[in-house]
Amino acid sequence: MLLDAARDLFMNHGYHGTTIEMITERAGVSTGTFYLYFSAKSELYKSFQEEGIDILTRMIEEAIADRSLSTGERISAAARAYMDFYHIHKEYFDFIALMVLQGQDELREQESEIGRIVDEKTLGILRLIENIFVEGIRKGECREIDPFAAGMVFWAMIDGMILMQERDNLRVAGIELDRMILTGLATLFDGIMTKSSRETTERIGALE
Repeated sequence: MLLDAARDLFMNHGYHGTTIEMITERAGVSTGTFYLYFSAKSELYKSFQEEGIDILTRMIEEAIADRSLSTGERISAAARAYMDFYHIHKEYFDFIALMVLQGQDELREQESEIGRIVDEKTLGILRLIENIFVEGIRKGECREIDPFAAGMVFWAMIDGMILMQERDNLRVAGIELDRMILTGLATLFDGIMTKSSRETTERIGALE
């Protein structure tokens, strides 16, 4: 009951616009009951972030599981998985990528157990992407690049484009999100793929 009440209130009023009293009143429990389960409002909020990260991780793992795919195809599949997460689990995307901006220092802390868990699981997603590039280098499909940095560039690109969508910038520019990501992937691949593997960029149409 607490989780259902908090999820709805956070989604409708944001982090700062939601109080513990609002959550307990909606859930029909006392404030004391809240503190039996959570030490602070931020801890409850981060539990939703953890749920979302777990869903996103599973979606990416399933998308990139086929090792017979080329590096470019697996990276494209990861991008598609993130897009699917954004469309299918929009509420969790908001918790992870958007609403955290409202929390500032209170949600950016890294000392609590849930804070460490969220950070570790976020890093785990980046390691999944890093490993695709590591394998791509081994197979000769990628240049000798820093695979973790390449994964960060990939993630920042996808995140940034979706945030542009959320801010309505892409609509104003007359560009669809999928087409923007396709262009971004092609540009990324042009910089990191070996010449022999660049034909992969012609098969990114799986995003469409």
